[in-house]
Amino acid sequence: MNDYLIKLTPLEPYFFGGEQNFAYGQVARAVKQSYFIRSLDIPSQTTLLGALRYAVLSVENALITDYNDANQKEKADDLVGEKSFSLFEKRSYGKIASISPLFIVNCEDYYVPMPMNHKSSQSEYSPLSIVDCKEIRLSNSNGLYAEDYSPKEGCGGGWVKLDDSLHALSNDEMFSDVVKVGINAHRTDGVIDNKESFFKKEYRILKKEAFAFFAKLDDSVGEKLCKGTTVFLGQNKSAFELRAE
Repeated sequence: MNDYLIKLTPLEPYFFGGEQNFAYGQVARAVKQSYFIRSLDIPSQTTLLGALRYAVLSVENALITDYNDANQKEKADDLVGEKSFSLFEKRSYGKIASISPLFIVNCEDYYVPMPMNHKSSQSEYSPLSIVDCKEIRLSNSNGLYAEDYSPKEGCGGGWVKLDDSLHALSNDEMFSDVVKVGINAHRTDGVIDNKESFFKKEYRILKKEAFAFFAKLDDSVGEKLCKGTTVFLGQNKSAFELRAE
C-alpha cells in the first residue's frame, strides 16, 4: 500500500444534489416544491469513495456487466469490497485502504474549506479568540465563548489557501455557475402544464484545476490510475477525469 494524490477534474458543469429536490409526475405535494434548485459546490465524501471504487474497477476491466455472473461479482468484491460505505459498520474496500477529506488543488496551490472559527471580515485566516466562560456551565466543565465574535460579520465560509499567507477566498472565487432549463415531463397522462413542468437547475463550474484527496491504495491499481480514467458523477452523470499521482 502507498499514498496517492487523487485528482478529480470536472470536464463539464456538474450538479451534486442535496436535500432540496422536487417531486416528479402526478404526485400530491405536501409542501410547495421549488422550481429552482442549486448544485452543491463539492462532492460528498461518499461520492469520492464511490468514484474511486468505480475507477479501480474500470482500470482493472472488472466493471460488472451481469450481476448474475458470480465470477464477475467475486472479482469486483476482491478489488473494491462487497458493499458501499456505511456509518454503522466497518467494511473492507479491497485495494482501497483509506481516503482523506476533500480539498482543491490548482497547480502547486492547495485550498481547504475555511474553518468555522474564522473572522469573515479578515482577508486571511484569523481565528476567533475562544475563552472559558464560567457563566456558561456544561455537564462536565465551563462553556466556551468566542469573545470577539460579531453576529453581523458571522464566521467561517469560503476557502483558505494553504501557504504562509493563509489567504481567504470566497466561494465566488472558487466556483461559478450556469443555469439550465429542464422539463418535468414524467407524467402518466402525457400532459405538460407550463406552470408545473418547467424548472431551472444551477450547475457549478470549478474555477481551479481539480478537486483532490489522498488515498492509500495497493500499488497494483495505484499505478494504473496514474494513467487516468473517466468517471461520471452527480445527478446528471457529469464527466470527471480521475487521475492518481
